[in-house]
Amino acid sequence: MASDIDDTAERTDVRRVSRYDLVLAVIPTAFLLAGIASLFVSAPTRVVLTGAAAVGLLALVDGMFVNPPRSGSGTL
Repeated sequence: MASDIDDTAERTDVRRVSRYDLVLAVIPTAFLLAGIASLFVSAPTRVVLTGAAAVGLLALVDGMFVNPPRSGSGTL
């Protein structure tokens, strides 16, 4: 009986998180944490947001220039 075969391995689509997914996640996370930190720190909001922008810029530079995507590295 072919209908009794467990095909859960074929149906599960496990996607691995790549380095570039993490780089893209760092940017909004930095701004979110900066927004939360601005509530508790007595620094001006523009200073805290400038720090978040610097963290986002470092993540962007790392993802584009330091460790750029290689041809064929995409997992679709």
